[in-house]
Amino acid sequence: ADMAVRIGKRLISRSMLDYISLDDDVEVRRIQVGGKLVGATVQELNVRQVYGINVIAVERDHQTNVEFSPQYRFSGEEIIAVIGKIDKIDRFEQDIQQ
Repeated sequence: ADMAVRIGKRLISRSMLDYISLDDDVEVRRIQVGGKLVGATVQELNVRQVYGINVIAVERDHQTNVEFSPQYRFSGEEIIAVIGKIDKIDRFEQDIQQ
């Protein structure tokens, strides 16, 4: 059943790589940087205020950085880990792909 849910989520989202489901409809989700994220800084995206989610890690070249500055600029070669309510993460993913 878990594998069916994972496959379904991957088919729906072009940018989601993996997720961990927590209680109360909260997930930690790994998302490939692309679309509107490329060239933007963490601060410019303002995901906490706009979407109610938090970027908790930036992965690049098999290294995970959890101590990045608000001025960190995405190049498109990263994967971000975000945490938040599932519906808010879904909205964020839809918006960045447009």
